[in-house]
Amino acid sequence: MISLKDKCFIAIALFYIAYLAFPLISSLTHIPIWSVCIFTSLALLMMYPYSINQNFIIWFIIYCVILIIYCICDHPFHINGMGSSNAAHRRLIIEIAWILPNILIASVVIKSKSIHIYEILGMGILIILFLSLLSLLPSLLTYSRILRENSTLVAAGEEEIANNLPGYTLMSCYVYFVPVLCYAFKKTSGLLKLFFLFTLSLFVFAIIKTEITTSFVSVVLLLLFTIIYKVGKGATSRTITNLMIFLVLFIIVYTSGFFHTILNILVDLYQGTSAESKFIEFRDMYLGKGQGHNLSVRKNLRMLSFQCFMNNPLIGSPGVGEHSSLLDRLGSMGILGFIPYMAMLLTNVKSWYKLMPDTPARFFYLAGILIVFVFLYLKGLFSGEGMLFLTVLLPVPLIYIYNFTKYKNE
Repeated sequence: MISLKDKCFIAIALFYIAYLAFPLISSLTHIPIWSVCIFTSLALLMMYPYSINQNFIIWFIIYCVILIIYCICDHPFHINGMGSSNAAHRRLIIEIAWILPNILIASVVIKSKSIHIYEILGMGILIILFLSLLSLLPSLLTYSRILRENSTLVAAGEEEIANNLPGYTLMSCYVYFVPVLCYAFKKTSGLLKLFFLFTLSLFVFAIIKTEITTSFVSVVLLLLFTIIYKVGKGATSRTITNLMIFLVLFIIVYTSGFFHTILNILVDLYQGTSAESKFIEFRDMYLGKGQGHNLSVRKNLRMLSFQCFMNNPLIGSPGVGEHSSLLDRLGSMGILGFIPYMAMLLTNVKSWYKLMPDTPARFFYLAGILIVFVFLYLKGLFSGEGMLFLTVLLPVPLIYIYNFTKYKNE
């Protein structure tokens, strides 16, 4: 049986998850996101005070102490697109609000011995994200560019096209959930497999429409490796065989010129969008024309952040490039702030990895983590939604799906 306290925890956690991952909910309630974060954090701290006894939360506390010292000393640290133009205490509060609720939920679930928490929370996550993506379908079918144009207007501080649409950070997170759906497709059978195939197709369709190049490339590679990766009896030998076949086919495609044709198709597919110029530059690089302007500018911005770190490795220096969440933190905080932040993320990953129930779950979990860290390096934004997917929405459904298929087979 599940206790009343655990029922309250599940209700609070699912409300918080729905509020961040289902834009329609927040658009209907009009409750400020910061108040939801504060309520969730305070409620979980009062209900589960022992939840702070986790390595990743201890590292988070150390990270916060460093940021408080930076605030007192007026040191210009940079967080997720927020630099000195925002007051230091505001940056600190927002950073805490983005991180704390997520790691508290993760801590409670990790420490929990109740399979019912995994069951209800995992099922709730799948339902919330499925309905969230399904609610976008009419808008996407009506106007395919609505996601990117809406996020651009919101970022510019203008009126959004529709307030039930995701912002840029949430759109970036959709690809983080694809490993869960790939794992579910591999593990299930019958009608359930068809449901997860439909949900996976829904996510891929939405990811294409976000016009985020990194998301598109990540999902294509992930789908390819999902096809290659086998589960069940003789999985290792079959996976190796498929990998060898894929490598041979890739060499043929790359050397025959067909890869050029694929890039031309992608340029035409994204014609008139922000992704078009990037695929044109990929095509030019393939043809040996060197790195294009777009990629060079982004590379220079990341080097600018690294140069800020080199100017003062201990505490960093101002003037970061604002195009890499990891390098911006490294450049503006130095190793004094960067090490606790990275330790918090990595110890959380380690805690969840130990709980992954089988090899395929570990494989798809690490695939998701790899994608997350690619985004942390390549993108300058990684807010509450990113932390939510990293710490809760990626690992919990993987464990739930394993338990569900295991008990169903038994």
